[in-house]
Formats: sequence, C-alpha cells, structure tokens
Amino acid sequence: IFLSPSFTTSVTEMCVTPVCRCSSYLSYNVTVICHTDDVKNDLNHSIKKPEEIVALTVVDDNATNIPEGTFVKFINLKYLELKFKNLKTWNGNISRELPSLEAISLVTENTFVPPSHVLKASSLQRISGVTWSSACNNKTLIKNQTHSNVTLFKKGVYDIYPKSRCRGSRYLVESISRLFAKYGFVIAFDEKCFTSEVTVIPMHRCWDSANEALYIEYLLTPLIIIFNLTVFFTMSTTKTLRKLPCMLLVANLALSDFFLGVYTLAITSSRHAMTYQAFVGVMSSLCPAIGFVWVVGQFAAALSSLLLTTERYIAIIFSMRPSISVTAKVCLYCMAASWAIAVFMASLPFLGVGTYTTTTFCLPIQPAKGIPHSFAYSASVVAIGVLLYIITIPMYLHIFVHVRNSGNQMGIKRDGKLAKKISILVTSNLMFFLVPVFIGVLWLMTQTFNKVSLTTREILVGSLTTVCFSINSFLNPLLYAFRDRRFRVTLKHRLHRLIHPNTTFVQHVSYRSAADTRSNAGNTIKLK
Repeated sequence: IFLSPSFTTSVTEMCVTPVCRCSSYLSYNVTVICHTDDVKNDLNHSIKKPEEIVALTVVDDNATNIPEGTFVKFINLKYLELKFKNLKTWNGNISRELPSLEAISLVTENTFVPPSHVLKASSLQRISGVTWSSACNNKTLIKNQTHSNVTLFKKGVYDIYPKSRCRGSRYLVESISRLFAKYGFVIAFDEKCFTSEVTVIPMHRCWDSANEALYIEYLLTPLIIIFNLTVFFTMSTTKTLRKLPCMLLVANLALSDFFLGVYTLAITSSRHAMTYQAFVGVMSSLCPAIGFVWVVGQFAAALSSLLLTTERYIAIIFSMRPSISVTAKVCLYCMAASWAIAVFMASLPFLGVGTYTTTTFCLPIQPAKGIPHSFAYSASVVAIGVLLYIITIPMYLHIFVHVRNSGNQMGIKRDGKLAKKISILVTSNLMFFLVPVFIGVLWLMTQTFNKVSLTTREILVGSLTTVCFSINSFLNPLLYAFRDRRFRVTLKHRLHRLIHPNTTFVQHVSYRSAADTRSNAGNTIKLK
C-alpha cells in the first residue's frame, strides 16, 4: 500500500493478519499483500481503511471469479496487482468501484481477457501481464486513443498501400485485438503475437487491369512458338542450310525467341489462372523457373543479333580476302559460347546476385536502390543488352558505305541486300528492347509518371514490356527467315512431302550467297 505523507495511520492499524500483511519501506510507503480464500469478504474485513490505499496486491490460488463490489471501498486505489492462478471472470463495474485506478498487473496461469467494464474504465492507462493465447503471452496494453494501430484495429479490416504503388496488403484483425482497440488500448506486440492476431493478405489493386492488357498474348505466343520452331527445325535438319553460317545463326535466334515465347505463355496463363494472392503463394517456386527462361532467351537473342551482324560484316567487308571468313564450325562454337553466357547470367539470381521474385512478371529487372545486389544485377542486364545491340550500329554503317562504294559488283550488292534484311531484324530487336527500358528509366529517374494513374503505370512498366518482347519474337522469323528464298523453298519442299508423299517437288535454288561461295573458295585454297 502507498500512503500519502498526510496520512498518520500506523501500519499495524491498516491490516489484520494473517490474511493481509503490511510492510513499510519509507515513512509513507506501505505495501499490503493479501492472501485470500474469499477475495471479496477477506478484503472487506482485513483492511480497516481501504479508502486510504493507493496500491494493492491480491494473491488467491483458488478463486476463479472476482465478484461484483469486491473493490468498491478502494476509491483512491491507483495500482492493482492480481495474482490469481485460475482467474476466469471478473464481474462488476470498475469505473464505479475504482474511479482512480490507473494500472493493473495480472499474474495468471490461464488465459484471461480483461472484460469490457475493466477496459472502459476512464482513468485506466495500463494493463500488464495479459495472456489470451499461446502466442500472446504476458502482454502489456497501453491506452493511446490517437495511436494509428488503435484507429486501424477498430476497423477490423484495413488496407495499406505504399505511396504510388499497386501492391499492398490487407490486414484482418482478430476479435480480441479489436476489443482492446475499441477501448483505446495498444498492444505491445512481438512478431509472434502480431502474426497470430493479424492476418496479412497480399493485395494488388492493378492486377485485373494489367492482366487484361495481356490477352493479346494468346494470339501472339502460339504463333511465336510455331514460327520459331519451324525456322529452327527446318534449318537444323536441312544439310544444305545447316552448312551456311548465316542460316545457323538465324536458327540460333529462332531458338532464343522460342524460349521467350515459352516465358510469355507461362507468365500470361499463370497470371490469368490465379488470383493475386494465389500467385504470390507460388512466386517463390514459379518465378525462378519462368524468369530463368526469360533471361536465357533475352541474352541468347542479343548475342545472336551480334553474331549475325558480325558474320555479315566479315563476309562483306573482307569479300576480297576469302581466307578471312566465318565458317559453320566457327558459328557452332560461337553459338555454344552465347548459350553458356546466357545460362550463366540467368543463374546469378540463384547465387544471390539479383532475384526473380521482386516483380509479378518474374523478371529480375527491379531498379530499387534499396536492394543493392538486385539493383546492380538489373542495371547490368539492361546495360549489357543495350550494349550488344548498339555495337552492331557502326558495323551496319560500314557495311552500307562499303556496298555503296562497290559500284556494280553483283556479289557484294547481293550480300548487301542480305545484310539489309539482317539489319532490319537487328534494328527491330533493338527498338523493342529499348522501348520498355526507356519507359523504365523515365519511371525511375523522372517525375513523368506522377500524374499517370496507377493502372496505366502498371500496364506501361509491366504488361507493355511483355507485349513488346512478344511482338519482337513474332516479327523476327518474318523479317528474315521467311523472306529468304532458300528457306522458303526448303519449307515448301517439306510441306509438299508431308501433304503429297508420293510426288516429287522440284525447284532449283542456289543455297550459297556470293559471300558463302568466296568463303568456300578460301577454305579450298587453305586445303591446297
């Protein structure tokens, strides 16, 4: 018991033993501990002047209930400690019985939730030792009507979205935490207790709109897969085409575009088949696989474009020096190296450099400076991709100048037309790669998108990126392979044999360009 200095009542006059024991630590500081069997009657008969008591500890190993009116005489009590092993109920009206009560300390072996009449006591500021579940044990409640958690927990359900972001979380608050918040109490949570009391559901307010923009992929991706597989298998299974370096590299590009088509089909169908919550649940297992395919395809495509350009550059610029040429064997080595590089870059996120799970499109492109390794990987992937395409620009400029200065040399003119077709293909790759990169840079470095709606922004930086890569993979076989007479004749021959197995398809076509002929001549000279 804590007594004011103005009180002159002696310690022995305050308590009647053996139920209550009084101790004095200072001239006016007296603690009373009461071991009760009948809490209400024992307190009424064991303390002579309850109105003068400021602090009280009650110990009872048997009682399960605190009856109404137990503390009615303790009108100045501010601190109450209850050590009840089996406390289950507390009846009464604390606001009326203990109008000055400021703090309660509970020591129980069972779960016990302070009832509403206790929580709504106007003067009560703190309740410690509250246990209402195995996860929420010995917690402290502090009254703070203006605390943000109180405001949010009262609602029971609330959403939080970071500023200018589509992705956020919905919080579902359990009934006991809502009860505490109703009367203005904040729980001193630890992670275990918070997890048990608040269910966090991932939300995406732009999910449906972004997915609607992907419906075009159901038209593009089957064509991407069919066209590029047709190019790859036709060239790789035709001996005459397989011997041509240029055709080998086009087949290599077709294979990389096939990978990109598989990625697009997988990510589009997955997003449409699942709610955002279900998608988040499988991201950790789904995204590494899908994202790996995308990185392999992108790097292989960029390297294939560079190899195609280099092969044409050597064939045309060194046309008068047959000893300098790119052979089919060299092409195969270069192709193997390109796929090794692509697989290496795609494997880095598995080694802790970058991650495939930061975006809902499973791309490792997340320019967030707060995650250094992810930012570095994202910047590197983009920079390398842009660099590989830009390297080809001076090569084509040199090729076109060389062809123009060659006058009427038909072989060079013919090779120049071939190089022009490849330049269109490479330029297409560059443009469709740069469009999403340019949008990403604007979004990251400028305020351009501040006035754009969240849905539009999500489509621009997410769905549009996927669509751009798909359009590019769709156009690649049409821009070169299907425009090449040698490929078309071979394909017609295959289709004719498939449809009319008993007839013979005859059409003469030269499978070698002038550069290929010169390359072959150079190889013959070497053998001699």
